[in-house]
Amino acid sequence: MALVFPENRNMYEGVINFTVVKGGESDPSTARPAGTCTLYMPVGLQIADKVEYENAQLGAIGAAMGNVADPNAAASEGNLADTAKSLVAAAVAKFSDRAGAAARARSLTAPNPNTRALFKQVSLRQFQFTFKLIPTSVKEATNIPEIIKYFRTEMYPENITFDDLALGYKFPNKFKIEFQTGGSNIVTKISDCYLEAFQTNYNPSNAAFLQSGDGPSHFSETDISLTFMEARTLSKKDIEQGF
Repeated sequence: MALVFPENRNMYEGVINFTVVKGGESDPSTARPAGTCTLYMPVGLQIADKVEYENAQLGAIGAAMGNVADPNAAASEGNLADTAKSLVAAAVAKFSDRAGAAARARSLTAPNPNTRALFKQVSLRQFQFTFKLIPTSVKEATNIPEIIKYFRTEMYPENITFDDLALGYKFPNKFKIEFQTGGSNIVTKISDCYLEAFQTNYNPSNAAFLQSGDGPSHFSETDISLTFMEARTLSKKDIEQGF
């Protein structure tokens, strides 16, 4: 299956190919394409990367341990005394909130939590695309319902059944997304994705319908929005390879 919108490729310089990929979960070499939908490249294409950090409160003891290996860390006699007070306050506060508050009130000091940002994980990337499909021919008008069915079919999983009893799901197929202009890929590559959400908006700005002769009626305008999520996280090596 190869769906294209619009028919006239010369109307748009760039296109996006959405190709369904079957298989390859255990062995990528066994993956095979199973249909492609080619749509025009929309305005305002965004590629967002994100990693996550978490706040860690090392406390005075943790900070002191962290500075042991630092040759430039020098502590004066006054700093040592202040550190000792903080350590005592922190230790007391660990066992009793009231005792800790009393210790801070007497010493007029408060333990420094020594908060640090620690790397946690790489976030899965998400991609959102919105297309406005306005048919200019009978073929384009009949292709739009097929495009909608193509994406919605591949978004949903298959049931795992036993005696007509639904026991579970088979994972949906992934999509390979490629940006092309003049036959070359000019945008950051995207790893194989799952289609996470799909939205259809029929006749968003008018109530007109198209009809050719005795054929069926078609919406004069259809908007579709797609949200994809990469199936795996990336690493520095992937970025060096163009992802």
